[in-house]
This record gives sequence, C-alpha cells and structure tokens, in this order.
Amino acid sequence: MPKNTFFTRDMLLDAAFEIFREEGLEAVSVRRIAAVTGSSTAPIYSCFANVDEMREALIQTAFEKLLRCTEREYTENLFLNIGIGMLEFARENPIVYRTIFLADARGKAMYDNLFAVNRTQMMKEKTMKIFSDAEINTILEKLTVYTYGLSAMICAGVMMETSNEDLIRILGQTGRDIKPD
Repeated sequence: MPKNTFFTRDMLLDAAFEIFREEGLEAVSVRRIAAVTGSSTAPIYSCFANVDEMREALIQTAFEKLLRCTEREYTENLFLNIGIGMLEFARENPIVYRTIFLADARGKAMYDNLFAVNRTQMMKEKTMKIFSDAEINTILEKLTVYTYGLSAMICAGVMMETSNEDLIRILGQTGRDIKPD
C-alpha cells in the first residue's frame, strides 16, 4: 500500500493523542508525530502553527473524549453514567487524566466546564426531578469529589477493582449513601 501523502488535522491529532496517552504531553513533538504518521513535518505545520498549538488542541481533544465517556449508556441511570464515564476515562487514559486534572493549570477550568455539562446531563435523569437546584449541586459536588478520588486511585494503580461492573457497584452504593444536606 502506498504511503499516505495527505494528512488531515484529525489524523494528526489522533496520532498525537496516542503519544500523549502513552507517554505524556511533553513527549508530543512535531518530529514524533511525523515519525508516527510516516510523514514529514510539513503537514503538521500546515495544520498547527507550532507544538504549543498542537498541545492545546490535544487538551481540548482529551476533554471532548472525557465528555463522550460521561455521556455513554453504561446503565439506565444517566447520573451514574457520568461517574462511570469519568472513571473509565481515567482507567483507559491515566496519563491524560493526570495531566488535565492534576498537573495542568487549566484543570480548574476543565473541572468547572465538566461540572456544568454533567449537571445538565444529570438533570435529564427522572429521579433527580425531586431535588431543588441547590440539592442537585450538593449531590453533584459530593459525587464529583468521590469520583475524582477514585479516578486518582485508578491512575495511581491503587484501586484494583476497575472493571465497569466494579465501578457501577462502587458508585451505585455511594450514590445511595450520599444525600443532600
């Protein structure tokens, strides 16, 4: 098969994301992406002004992948799916998770954005209709803290039970235990 001579921005981001996922954001360079894609650096510079722009796009790509995980149907409970998605993302992408939430200055902005998106998603759950806005925020804050903690434990290799079934069981029990003040 002949070498690909045309590279789209998405193709290059996919290759860069794999480097990010396996080795970290600092390992992403124009030369590394060129090596992975089998191209020269020219297609990369035609899509991105520099490596900083590429890394910024990778952070956004990671966040979008995380959002897609939190919107998947793991169970019939939309609210539970948010937590499972977060934990699945951390399990599948520990280096990326640590970078975007624990090591990067943009972590707070991403947390705020994720909280807002998750709150909107959570409001689609019929069982949440009985709670006031303040109670919804309290529940989501408590479960977010718990989920972030579990995600950190998964990324650190501390938590061994990380199948989706295990995560559903753990978060399901926690959800029953957490009540608004």
